[in-house]
Amino acid sequence: MKIAIVIPPSPYMTSDTAFPSLGPLYFASYSRKEGHNVKVFDLTGEKNYIEKYALLLKKNSPDCVGFTSTTPDIPYVVKLFKETKKISKNILTLIGGHHATIIPKSLSRFDKVIIGDGFLSADKIINSKEKFIKNEISDIKNILMPARDLINVKKYNYKINGFPATSLISHLGCPYKCAFCCGRALDYYSKLRFRDPKSVVEEMDYLNKTYGYRAFMFYDDEFNADKNYSMSLALMLTKRKYLWRAPMRANLLDEESVKLFKKSGCVEMTVGVESGSDRVLKLASKGTTTETNTKARKLALKYGIRFKAFIVVGLPFSTRKDEELTERWIEENKPDDIDVTPNTPYPSTPQYENPEKYKLKFKYDFFKENISFKYDPKKIKVFCENSFLTKREIKEITLRLLKKYKI
Repeated sequence: MKIAIVIPPSPYMTSDTAFPSLGPLYFASYSRKEGHNVKVFDLTGEKNYIEKYALLLKKNSPDCVGFTSTTPDIPYVVKLFKETKKISKNILTLIGGHHATIIPKSLSRFDKVIIGDGFLSADKIINSKEKFIKNEISDIKNILMPARDLINVKKYNYKINGFPATSLISHLGCPYKCAFCCGRALDYYSKLRFRDPKSVVEEMDYLNKTYGYRAFMFYDDEFNADKNYSMSLALMLTKRKYLWRAPMRANLLDEESVKLFKKSGCVEMTVGVESGSDRVLKLASKGTTTETNTKARKLALKYGIRFKAFIVVGLPFSTRKDEELTERWIEENKPDDIDVTPNTPYPSTPQYENPEKYKLKFKYDFFKENISFKYDPKKIKVFCENSFLTKREIKEITLRLLKKYKI
């Protein structure tokens, strides 16, 4: 079968060509292994993406088109779906990704909806009599590598310490229950599943040999979610000369691990500091405190690892005083970089599912506009107000911090 897999654009972001979307490339690998003729239509960075897609569709005449989508990308994917059916109603349309996994019934216009992993064959989907197809594999130790050869990797532009970098994953899942994070009630997203550390290093070696990469971004929820695993992987990386960056959870960092991370090539950690108010952190079920965040910052400073703090403005029950405490934490701890975003309830986050409990007000249609917490600072939008701060106030605070810290 001729299968086209579509990576949609994300024009609301500063750049949608920092890292390639790996989910569709995993699906491509498994479909190709079965003998299907697979193409990837990568529409990131394309201003006239509908026209480009229509040309690719007519040129390649696929039997099946598979889409991936996060919630913010839904408006663009729906337009691509309509263009597909406009060109040929006989093309089988599939959709997977985060939005399909979280609220599959909202995507019933597609012929098949994949819930869960993209590590599966096209045959399983095509031959299934079901419209909604669940797929979750418990063992991801030795999954196939994403089919990066089906895209132009040089189209993507991200650097670490001045070196071109790309992304990969070492594991899936996060067991924590933050009120603002997706899938906390779903076992699929909460359960930790790890790759074999050896296969992770082999993928890095492949990317180095094939494309010349020596710098990498681990696109995990929390690189250090399991100390034994992250230490094992880092120990293997001490035998390489790679540079890497990863998200870390502050309360799981200690001197032993940070020292090894540095030795293995870690040059930057991104940490969800979120707020400088212990009250807000507790009410948002973050599981960290300002003290643990400060200790993590000091450890990074001691071992010469850059520390990027992720900050969320307008979390449940946050007041202007709490936002001032966040700014004070930034001033006192001086992270090397910060990322500031307004609180945005996504489907399947505890705060979205129970707004009364968190005293939040929001109303939007994710089919009509891209609902994202992460925007180009010049295009920032606020969709939610809490019991103390209006949307206008949240936007003002966010923009002020972005300007003050020159983000």
